[in-house]
Amino acid sequence: MKRMLLMGILAVFSCGWMVDQVEGLADKLSKEKKPQLEEQVAGDLQCPLESITEGLDECQFHSLDVVEKASLGLASLRDKIASLESLAGKLPEDKATKIREELATLKERLAEGEKNVHDLYESNLLRKATLQVLAHPDAHRFVLLTTNAEGAFDDPAGESTLKVFHRNAKGEKTPATVRSLSRLGSQKTPAGTAHLALVLDNSTSMTRCDLERLASASTTLLEALPTAVSPAILKFSDATHLTSPFGSDPSWLRLDTRMALSDRYATALWDGSIAGVDAVVEARTGDTLLGLVVVLSDGAENASSATREQLIARVREEKIPVLMVGLGLIDLGDMLDLVIASRGYLLYTPFSDDLSKVFGMVAELLSSLLVVETEEPGAGVESVVFSATLSDKLVEDTVEVR
Repeated sequence: MKRMLLMGILAVFSCGWMVDQVEGLADKLSKEKKPQLEEQVAGDLQCPLESITEGLDECQFHSLDVVEKASLGLASLRDKIASLESLAGKLPEDKATKIREELATLKERLAEGEKNVHDLYESNLLRKATLQVLAHPDAHRFVLLTTNAEGAFDDPAGESTLKVFHRNAKGEKTPATVRSLSRLGSQKTPAGTAHLALVLDNSTSMTRCDLERLASASTTLLEALPTAVSPAILKFSDATHLTSPFGSDPSWLRLDTRMALSDRYATALWDGSIAGVDAVVEARTGDTLLGLVVVLSDGAENASSATREQLIARVREEKIPVLMVGLGLIDLGDMLDLVIASRGYLLYTPFSDDLSKVFGMVAELLSSLLVVETEEPGAGVESVVFSATLSDKLVEDTVEVR
């Protein structure tokens, strides 16, 4: 597995450049085409950001504490606010209106982000050495995720030390025979036995730069998927569109990642996630080992007809794990609730230029999943217990099968 280096990134504005550019932007906004220009202005404000390294220690990208990464995002936002405040003070009042509106929005996001980071710090939900059952299509086939203390998905200890037990209503455990054990990315796993719905945020909060980087990252993911995984692509704003169904030609899938929705408005995160779950459920066959939904979003829910509670009930009912990829100052609390309820996983980055790394890790996660087939549980067995020693720590997970 590749070692990945997370660079701590602080976004800074080149104020001289901004004075020249924003005067032009303000002139544009004085015209009647303001609604159509809002996205362009947001992109122009975002694209000139420069990235400088802070010299963090080398580590697996996803093993860096979520709270620490969220804090880096807050630092970037504070710098952006300070730069815009300075800039607005140098412009005539009639040309600073758009900047002040932007500042009000950013300050609201900063307050929300600070609360989210505090809540994450207090809850301390981040786990490192883990064993987690992602899916069990029946009582003797299971798909497991394992990570070691450094966050590596493909730790061989997860395979070599794995033990399986059947447990009855009294809590008594008996060893269960493992009939086969392989990785989802191995040649032993037939093509098309896993379905992945890739649900991508196309709302107006995604700037031009964000969308370009997301397209590149999505292509990275599609090209690295194991042959066992069949992908579909859905995009959402205030409505959700299945733009590439399961079984689509690979060349069309790659093209689709670079096509933004023509109408980009609010963020219907719950509706988009439910649509991804529905697509995976409809694609199920008797040979399906795993149905997985990967959701990328940079904003808070503000447009769904469905509620968060309805989404959670749906993933629990269908037993579909949701892998959330958070970008920027999203509501990490809501994402964690969904991940926990669906027995999924959370990845997060404050910066869109790290999305290719994150999506590369999604592909690594999928390839390293353990596919386990055990003996059929006998009468009286209510649950199956899995345990393994990862980074000298005994970890386990239990799923009900009756």
